[in-house]
Amino acid sequence: MTQGAARALGMRDLGSIAPNKRADLCFYDKPASWSEHESSVAFVNLLASAKPRHVFIDGMAEIFNGALTDALMVESAA
Repeated sequence: MTQGAARALGMRDLGSIAPNKRADLCFYDKPASWSEHESSVAFVNLLASAKPRHVFIDGMAEIFNGALTDALMVESAA
């Protein structure tokens, strides 16, 4: 969620990456074939076809280097 949208909804702990803010982030590897200025369509295609390298939910690593973290595996087993 963007900072403006979060502010409009009264969600002061969302909308930016900063201390004391909540963040859900996904990191993908940039395809070698991409130029510096790829289109939004290329980005959407990347999201639809590739797995993220890292996923953080509420600032906690849930997937790291493509594998579930211990915390998520324990949670899934319960």
